[in-house]
Amino acid sequence: MLDIILHLCYNNNNKGRGKPKKKPKPNGRKESVMKKIDIMNRTEIAKAINFGEYPVLTIDLADRDEYGLVGCKVRIDNGYFKSGERYFVNATLRVYSDEKYLTLSGENVYLKASYGYSDVKRMLEWANAPVIKPDQEVLIVITDSKNKCAYDAYRIRTGAKVRPNCIEPLTFEKLDLSIFF
Repeated sequence: MLDIILHLCYNNNNKGRGKPKKKPKPNGRKESVMKKIDIMNRTEIAKAINFGEYPVLTIDLADRDEYGLVGCKVRIDNGYFKSGERYFVNATLRVYSDEKYLTLSGENVYLKASYGYSDVKRMLEWANAPVIKPDQEVLIVITDSKNKCAYDAYRIRTGAKVRPNCIEPLTFEKLDLSIFF
C-alpha cells in the first residue's frame, strides 16, 4: 500500500482540489470539517503510516457495492467487560452513495449451533483490523487500486461516545467525499 501512496499520490491527482472550506450552518456556527495533513514527502508519509501516530483507515475506490464504497474493517475499543476482558465492537468503514460521508457500519452479532470454518475465517478477518477509540484522531487514506494511485490523507476525529447496539456504533467528523461519486 505504501508503494501506491508514494508513487502518484501527491504529484498527479491533487489537481484542482484546494483545501476544504467551512460552510456556515443556518444558525451561524461553522461546521466541523476535515483537517488535511500536509504530508508531501516520503518521509512524512511513512512516519504517519508506519510509526503508529494515528490509526490508519483505508478506503479503496475500486471496492464498491450497490450501496457505495466499502472501506477497511475496524475494531472500536469500548472499554472492558466486568470480567476484565477487552470489549471491542466490530465495524466496517463505509461511504454510502446517497450520503457521501464516512460512516462506520456495525456488524451483526448472531449465535449459531455449530462452530466451524466460517467462524474461524470471520475471526481472522478481524484479527488485524485497526483499533480506534472514541474522541481520537485517525488517518483516512483514500486509494484507487484500479488506477494505481492514492489521494490526500486526512486526519479527522472520532465521536465522543461508542454506541455498541446501534447500526453506526461510532461517528466521525463530517468528511464530504462527493468528489469520488
